[in-house]
Amino acid sequence: DLDKTPKSTRIVLELSSFQLQRLAWTARSPHIAVVTNLSPNHLDWHGTYVAYESAKQHIVRYQQADDIAILNADDESIRSWAPDCPGRVLWFSIDRPVEEGCFVRDGHIVYRNEANERRVCPVDALPLPGRHNLSNTLAAVTVACICEIPASLIKKIVTDFNGVAHRLEWVAEVDGVKYYNDSACTTPASTIVALQAFDTSVVLIAGGYDKGVPFDEMAAEIGQHARAVVLIGDTAEAIETAIGEQPVTSLIIDRASSMEEAVAHSTDLAQSGDVVVLSPACASYDMFTNFEARGLRFKMAVAKLK
Repeated sequence: DLDKTPKSTRIVLELSSFQLQRLAWTARSPHIAVVTNLSPNHLDWHGTYVAYESAKQHIVRYQQADDIAILNADDESIRSWAPDCPGRVLWFSIDRPVEEGCFVRDGHIVYRNEANERRVCPVDALPLPGRHNLSNTLAAVTVACICEIPASLIKKIVTDFNGVAHRLEWVAEVDGVKYYNDSACTTPASTIVALQAFDTSVVLIAGGYDKGVPFDEMAAEIGQHARAVVLIGDTAEAIETAIGEQPVTSLIIDRASSMEEAVAHSTDLAQSGDVVVLSPACASYDMFTNFEARGLRFKMAVAKLK
């Protein structure tokens, strides 16, 4: 289908490591490549983290001199890719100004290129919660500016965008407890991001298909942010073991055999002002057809609480 699309048409694709691995077959990379972060994933398929990172690097490996790589300056692993990028490199960063790209200064998103810089919008005008959503917005704004999208349209889109289903999706508020569906979160690093997105106590629903990734860092973060965790799926034991190795004393750990049971247990454990988040850190294949089916079951279970 892409081969039949007019060359003037701009196409935005999100590519998995499996798809990126296959770019080697054609020795082609996209004209504009955006890399948001890097953390262990799909090690059951790639075998090692080195092999996984190598697959991800295909997104820039076959670029030409007139192509563009947009990299996350706040991710140490991604920063190390820059010397090997064949084309022009732009950056985005929450933590520091960048020579060319997007960054945050004085509470505003700022875009800078070789000629000038301009403010895009205030950070507090963005409706999506969490540092990761701000980082993703910086990446998107960088692309939009490169593509010469009008500044007024960029501002309108980023300040009106309320996210997509299954990615920290607000579901409901019941008896003072807010419920969020983050079923698309299939890595421990993504669950860490979800936990850090809230400034109140979290009851976390996590677990699922085992992709062979470690849970140690996520377990430490759970201890800092969660009131309780309800574990489901094949990795429940591994996650509980990882939590048990942390210096956590007050965290409640529960198990559930279905999504409905997990939501019921989470509701019992949550207090007014808390958030209940389905952020599994794992794939869904042990209990559900896909992450969409898992998220839908969560939303249906929450709907029955009202």
